Amino acid sequence: MNSIIEMSNEAFISLTGIGIIFLLTIAYLFFRLTKSETKRKVSEDKFRQLESKIHKLELQSLESRLNPHLFKNILNSIQSHAYQTYYSLDKLANVLDYVLYESQNEYVTPKEEIEFALNLIEINKIKVSPLFELKVKTKINELEPLFEQRLLAPLISIDLIENAFKHADLQSSDSFISVTFEFKESVFH
Repeated sequence: MNSIIEMSNEAFISLTGIGIIFLLTIAYLFFRLTKSETKRKVSEDKFRQLESKIHKLELQSLESRLNPHLFKNILNSIQSHAYQTYYSLDKLANVLDYVLYESQNEYVTPKEEIEFALNLIEINKIKVSPLFELKVKTKINELEPLFEQRLLAPLISIDLIENAFKHADLQSSDSFISVTFEFKESVFH
């Protein structure tokens, strides 16, 4: 019986030793898992911080490439062209009104013909450089009695203006177009 008790004590000690080793192994594995989980969270936080810094650097890089001053200049240029387009379309509408309605009359006033000619000149100015010299003068006293009288054939100025722009050497630095409207001795020039 002693031997059974001794065996039982030995088995108990062995089982207790195995149990302690098992518990220590589980405790160690739990400790390693907790430590690993903490490292993972720290690594994820660092990754998020690095990712955030990368996004900020990318944005700064993009901002430096897309200079706001450049965009402002581009917008001003577009706005200028939009205004020029609007202005030209307005002049074109005036020309079309004149051609469709006033040119049907047998005669028009010098005032109407000059307004038509000025609108036509403004439309043609789009084709020339801003440095090109273009002189337009109206030497007519608006109180002149002939200014408001219907005495001109409509569209008489169209060929002169179109030919001036068509045949002018728009690339030459010394070329110019000069247009003058006036009454000389009661004759429209």
